[in-house]
Order: sequence, then C-alpha cells, then structure tokens
Amino acid sequence: MRRSRLNSLVALAAFAAAVSCSTVFARTIEDSAEMLYKSGHREDAIRTITRGIKLAPQHGHLYTIRGRYYLRTERYELAVADFEKAMAVSAHEKQDWIYRMKAEANVNLHRFDAAIADMKKAIALKKNDEYYKMLGELYYQQKRYDEAIDIFSKGIAVNPKSYWLYRIRGDVYFHQKKYQKAVDDYSAVIKIVPNDLTGYGSRAKAYERMGLHALADKDLARTKKDNGLMGDFLK
Repeated sequence: MRRSRLNSLVALAAFAAAVSCSTVFARTIEDSAEMLYKSGHREDAIRTITRGIKLAPQHGHLYTIRGRYYLRTERYELAVADFEKAMAVSAHEKQDWIYRMKAEANVNLHRFDAAIADMKKAIALKKNDEYYKMLGELYYQQKRYDEAIDIFSKGIAVNPKSYWLYRIRGDVYFHQKKYQKAVDDYSAVIKIVPNDLTGYGSRAKAYERMGLHALADKDLARTKKDNGLMGDFLK
C-alpha cells in the first residue's frame, strides 16, 4: 500500500514538473516573440510563436498571440483561424478581448454576421461600452437601425459618460429623421464634452432640418474656430 502511494506521489510530482516546464517554456516563447514584434521584427515574431506552438500545442495562449500578430499584419483569415484554435484548445482563452479581436478580423473579411456574433459573446463576458459601440456600429452599417439604437442605449446605461455612444445614436436618429431625438443626443455630447465642435455642428444640422435656423446659427457660431471644417460637415 505504501509503495503504491509512493508511486502515485512520484507520478504526480513528475506530472507537475512537466506542466511547470511546459508553462515556463510557453512564457519564454511569448516573451521572445513580443520582444521581436515590438522591435519591428514581426515576421520573426510569428516564426518564433509558430515554433512554440509546434513544441507546445496545448497552450492556447500561443495561438492567441499569433492570431494578434496576424490581425495586425492584416492576415485576417489566419487570425480568425488562430483565435478559434486558441479557444478550442483552452477554455481559458474564451475571453471578451479575444472575441473582440476575432470580430475585428471578421469585419475586415466582410463577415458581418460573424462579427456581430463575436461581439455579442464579448459583451456577454464583459459589459464594456467600447464593445457596445462596435456592435452598434455593425448594426448601423447593416442598416439595422432599431437594433443599433437598442445597443447604443444599453452601452449608455453601462457608462452614461460615453459621449461617443450619444453621438452615434444621434446620427442614427438623424438618419431616421427623428431630429428631436438627434438633438437630445447631440446635446448630451455637448454637456459631457463642452468643447467638442462636432457636437455643436451635428446639432446645428439637426436644427436646420427642423427649421430652427436661429438655434442652428447659434451652434454654428460656437464652431467659428474651425468654420471651414464645419461648413464642409454641414453640406
């Protein structure tokens, strides 16, 4: 009985040592690749990570790192494949920021439905106003305006200071000719960032469509520091 227990302990210790060595190896490979990548040697970084994957394929994080490199070098198909492999190999890699990167790659591949699905998964893992912005913009680009408004509204509920969410939701309302709602959102932008010229310019454009020319002129006067830009914006 004692010998059996001893053998079990020895086997367990050997397994722990192997796992520890493997983890240290993966970390060393990642650190080396990051140094290469940050110093501008991107292809060498990819080759280093690839060698690491061949030697330690059970480390999903290595696929994630290579996927990020592929994404930044605009090899979107390879990036998506690596992100999917990372999550298949390791449940730990099913993280919000990885879904967000996968969505970015899918957007560049014009796979908008796939990108939408990715962003929904990212939001399910973390309520981040940036994620709501990206998902809402995807709906907006697909002309799914009501869904875009719903997502932007949820993002605003998460962070009421996210002025960019008000601005984009205002743009959707403007597109739908819901000018008063657009004005309300642009006013929220101005309240949060009083020096934002585009907030005044956008509101002026909405006021013009409502026939409120005096209010539009007043907002345009606020943009006099850059009248050329605002003039082009309002055309």
